[in-house]
Amino acid sequence: MEPVAPRDREEGISIIPLFKDKNENVRMELWEPGTTIQLNLSKGAEFFVIDGSFIESHDTLTKWSWLRLPPGATLNAKAGDTGAKVWIKSGHLADIDFARYENFN
Repeated sequence: MEPVAPRDREEGISIIPLFKDKNENVRMELWEPGTTIQLNLSKGAEFFVIDGSFIESHDTLTKWSWLRLPPGATLNAKAGDTGAKVWIKSGHLADIDFARYENFN
């Protein structure tokens, strides 16, 4: 599958759609080196770094790193020096009661 055109709102990002229905959106994103990515995640999302790296909240996520952000979070990321290839699944966390798991040990 070839990447589709970059997002109109963010240069340096190409998207390869993988699956989409009313509950979730799964895609691969290719982030060019140094690209700033900001996503408002009203229904949460998961990010899996396939290649390259990115920085989010002072943490560097490298190849094979995984990040889950709950509904209402915002991703504020910057692609690393070689860019990043990131698998993203969004929308599927909307119905999870995260408060139920706050004191889970």
